[in-house]
Amino acid sequence: MVKEVTLAGQSSKTLTFEVSNLAAGKHKVEIAGLSEQFSVVRVITPPEEAGVNWPVIDLGVGATIIAGVLGLYFITRRSHQI
Repeated sequence: MVKEVTLAGQSSKTLTFEVSNLAAGKHKVEIAGLSEQFSVVRVITPPEEAGVNWPVIDLGVGATIIAGVLGLYFITRRSHQI
């Protein structure tokens, strides 16, 4: 990827960049005619982020609602029998 930045005389600008998904091997960075080479020895893949297990949450909420409805049903039924 190449991105050109032009500056007027006596001016400065801070540039920030992030490099990701580099294969193992040698890579070259060049800025203003100055270049440097670096090596990636081993690529480490970060673990996948822990996501929310929605099916388990849905089952838990559903079971809670069903238990609440059944509880209300039995309580009202019992109070009518007395």
